[in-house]
Amino acid sequence: PFDRGFVPGEDDIGTANGDPFSDIPFSGGTIAAGVFSVTLGVSDSPNLLTVPGFPACRGATGCLTVARASLADAFDPDFTLFDEDLISRLLLDAAPAAQNAEVFFDFERSVVVDRIDTEDEDFSLFLPSGPDAPVFFAFGPDQTDSPFGRIIGEGILTQTEDFLYLTFIEESSPDHGALAWAGVPTKADAFPTTRVMTRQAIAGDVILGSNVPIVRDDDGARIGAGDPTGGFTLWGGRFSADRETDRANAVFGAARVIIEGRGGGQQSAAGVVSGRVLGAADPAVARIEALGRASSRFGLGSVFYEATLATVRDDKNRAFYGEAAPLHFVLGTAAAAPALQHDGGAGRAGVSGLASIAFHPNLVTFGTKPEPLPNNRSTRAINGYAGGLATLIDRNGLLQDGSEIHSINPDEIVITTDAASDSVTANFSLLLIDVDSSGSVNLAFGGPERSLFVDDRRFGAVEQGPGVVSSLLGVPAETLAYLVVDSALEDFGLLPPGVSFCSCQFLTWGFWGMDTLPSPELSVHQQFDPGDTVRVHLGNWAAGTLSDFSKIAQLSLVGTASYHGHAIGSVGRQIGADKLATYVAVGNFTMVVDFSNPRNSTFAITDFDGGGFAGVGLAFDSVGGTNRFLGELSGRAALVGINGGLAGSFVAGAGSPAAEALASWGARGNASSDGAEYIVSGVIAASSPTPPGVP
Repeated sequence: PFDRGFVPGEDDIGTANGDPFSDIPFSGGTIAAGVFSVTLGVSDSPNLLTVPGFPACRGATGCLTVARASLADAFDPDFTLFDEDLISRLLLDAAPAAQNAEVFFDFERSVVVDRIDTEDEDFSLFLPSGPDAPVFFAFGPDQTDSPFGRIIGEGILTQTEDFLYLTFIEESSPDHGALAWAGVPTKADAFPTTRVMTRQAIAGDVILGSNVPIVRDDDGARIGAGDPTGGFTLWGGRFSADRETDRANAVFGAARVIIEGRGGGQQSAAGVVSGRVLGAADPAVARIEALGRASSRFGLGSVFYEATLATVRDDKNRAFYGEAAPLHFVLGTAAAAPALQHDGGAGRAGVSGLASIAFHPNLVTFGTKPEPLPNNRSTRAINGYAGGLATLIDRNGLLQDGSEIHSINPDEIVITTDAASDSVTANFSLLLIDVDSSGSVNLAFGGPERSLFVDDRRFGAVEQGPGVVSSLLGVPAETLAYLVVDSALEDFGLLPPGVSFCSCQFLTWGFWGMDTLPSPELSVHQQFDPGDTVRVHLGNWAAGTLSDFSKIAQLSLVGTASYHGHAIGSVGRQIGADKLATYVAVGNFTMVVDFSNPRNSTFAITDFDGGGFAGVGLAFDSVGGTNRFLGELSGRAALVGINGGLAGSFVAGAGSPAAEALASWGARGNASSDGAEYIVSGVIAASSPTPPGVP
C-alpha cells in the first residue's frame, strides 16, 4: 500500500548485529529547532527492544512516542526503547562554544556536519559553530557529565551502512529537538537510467512532532502510529523538454492519511507530497523539487498546509546518499520560503485577521534497492463521483458554516493516469449545496511535477499549476488541493464493529481536500467576507470504468443482483447554539438491484454514526451515454429526520457491465433524537459477489 513504502525488519533498513556505527566517511547535515538539554539514554540490551504492546507504553518512562530504530547494538528496527539504568551521556563542549550553544539550536535549517568519528562504543558528531570553536555531541559510556538535562531520541543506520539518521528531543520540553543525518554520497554512475522504482519511507518529523508529512503536532499530527509515511521514486520516465533534460528522469511522491477515533472527538490528518528529480546526470546538481499539501482536524476546527520542498545539500552540494543507488535524502524548506499553516484566509487575502503560521518540515527519507515497476499500470481515464463537507472559515480561522459538496453526474469526476510520464490528472466539477442555494466548484489536480502515478491502486496529486484555474461559483479562485487513493489510509478506531471497507477489484476510491480563497469579486457581491476561505478536509471520491447505459439496459432479463460495500462520508453535527463538530464516519452499504424493474430495488446504509439510512426504488437514466442511477435516502434510528439521496453508476469488470457500483450520497436535516442540525456527504463503493452478465 501507499502508506508502507517498506516493511521494517524485512527490507533494506536497520542493522541485524554488531556496532550500528561504522567508521566510514560521512557527509551530511543537521536540522535543529529550539534549545534542548543533552543527556541521551541508550539501551544496549536487545531484550528491552521487543516489549509486547509497545505502543501502549507511549509517554511512560523509558518509552518513545515515535518508534523506528535505536542506537543499540543488535536492535529490532520495529522498536525504540531507552532504559534509564543504561544511560550514555551526551556532552556539549562547554569551552568557547558555550556562548554560541543557544544560538546554534535556535533555527530550523540545515547545517553541514564537519565529520563523524567512531571508536569502539564512543560516537562523536562534530558541528561547526565558529572557526575555532566546533560544537560536538559525544555518545559512549565514558561521557558521564552534561551541563544540561536528559534528552531522548532515536536512530537509524541502514543495513548497507551508507545512511545514518539521529534525533534528539528534550525530555522536559518535547517541543525542543533536533535531527542529524549523514551518508555516503551517490556517484553519478549509480543513478538509474532504466524504468525502475525505489520504495521510500519518510520518518516521522521529530521537530514538528508529526507522523504526517508537513502537518504540525499542534494540529493533531501525532495521532496514529509512528510508522513511516510511504513514498516512491520512479526512474526512467518521459518528460517535457522545458526543464533540464540531462537524465531529469524521475518523479517522487509520498502520502499518508490517518483517522483516529469516531464522532466529535475524532482526530485526522492527510499529507501529500509530489515532486521530480532534476539534473540526475551530475550528483553536484541532482535534486528533488516538490510541493506538499495537507490538512488536519483537531477539535472543532481544521487547518490547511502548503510547502515548497527541496533536497537539503551537504558541503559538497550533494543531496542523494547510497552507494548502490540514490536511495536516501532529506527534504526541507528554504529559510526564505517556509511552509505555511492556514487557519483562516486573512494572510492569503491580505486583510487583517489571524496570520498564517510559518514553519519548517523535515522529511528524512530512506529507500530500498531498485525494483521493476508494477504490472498494473494503465494509461486510461476513469469516471465517478465525489462528496464531502465544505466548511466556511472566516479570517480568524473560526468555522462559520458547513455545506454538502458533491457531484451528481458521472462525467463530473474524471481521473486520467499516464504510465509513460508517471503522472495523474483529475478534474472535479462539484455542487456546493446550502439550505437555500447551490453553486459550482471546479478543481484541477495533478499533471507532470504535481503528481505521482505508481500503479492503478497507488497515486496522488496536488492542484494543477499556473495556467489551470480552479473556480468557485464560476469565478477563478486561488486554490490549494490534494487527491490520494485509499491505500494511504491508516485508521485507528474509525470503523464501528462489524463494518469493513469494500473489497472492490474494479473501482478505486480515496480522499481529496481543498482550501479555496473566494475572489474579491464575490466579497463585493456580499457572498463572502474578505479573508473567508472554503475548506474541505478529507472529502471522498470513487471512480472506475463506467458502463454504457445500453449495457445496463440489457440486464433487464437478468433479474436481481446484490451489492455489498461501504458508505463513507464527512459529517457536520451541531453542538450547542453555534458550533459544528465535523468528522468522518463509515457504515456498511447493501443494495439489491432489480434490473427488470428498478423501482423494486432496495438499498441501505447501516451502523453509520449511531444510525443509518434506507431507500426503496432506483431510477435509471443515461448521462452522455453513461449509465446512472438515482435514489432517495431516509434516516433511521438515531438519524431519523435526516433525509437525502444518492447518485451513482455501475462499474464494468469480470465480463459484467455491473460488477461493482459507486455513488455520491448526502443527507441533511434535524435529528429527531436531539433536534441538532446534521449534514453528511460522501461516496459509496460496493461489489457484487455474483456479477450479472449480459444474457
